[in-house]
Amino acid sequence: MNNFEGIVLGAVIALLSSVGLRIWQNERERWVRRVDEFCEILTKASDEAVEFWLEAGKSIEGVPDRKREIRVIGYQTRMDGLLDTFLDKLDKSDQREILERVAAFREAMTGGDFQSLARNPNINRAREVQGAASELFVLARSASDRIMRFRLFGSRSNPPIGIN
Repeated sequence: MNNFEGIVLGAVIALLSSVGLRIWQNERERWVRRVDEFCEILTKASDEAVEFWLEAGKSIEGVPDRKREIRVIGYQTRMDGLLDTFLDKLDKSDQREILERVAAFREAMTGGDFQSLARNPNINRAREVQGAASELFVLARSASDRIMRFRLFGSRSNPPIGIN
């Protein structure tokens, strides 16, 4: 191999390494944004649900006030959609645990007499919402940290288990 071929080979290897690193960085940044967005919506959902459970059901001029109820349901739907964007990259055990925590959070937010106008303030339900949200938040972050150490590329060989 002469000098020119060695230089060209070195340049090609450097170029491929640079492109590969950039692709990995872009994938990592996209992953972090998705998890950040999920955690942000989780926080907003829990705040809204806590406010919902700390006040009694009410009506304005005889019309039920359903704003908070609708917001809670909207946040829940956004969380489910975002979860679909990254759940398949997690290990099966993390997938299962996150889905269990999502179910517990959903139950805390919308269980009981959620849609009842005769609802009384329920501080215990508000506490359940905060507890379930905190557990889910920590789990999502720790699962994200675990996955970032190893792989972020392509889809997993195993499809995600379904969202309940």
